Amino acid sequence: MPYMWPHHWAGSGMIAMGILMFLFWILIVLGIIFVIWFFVGLARRAEAPPASPETPLEVLQKRYARGEITREQYQEMKRELEG
Repeated sequence: MPYMWPHHWAGSGMIAMGILMFLFWILIVLGIIFVIWFFVGLARRAEAPPASPETPLEVLQKRYARGEITREQYQEMKRELEG
């Protein structure tokens, strides 16, 4: 007579299979959510307007604020830019 599994093991195998199927579908759903989240993020980044470059006057104001140039240099360069 071939080897037969005890009947009480059959129930635990079905429970384990059920748990594995549940985990499988959870992973599938989470994967779909991640893919949607990723592509929505890409679309948002693509729609964002590019940062406008600083004008020369803004660069000059920042240099003066950081103390890189003196007040006289700032005023002279500002006159040149506005003139």
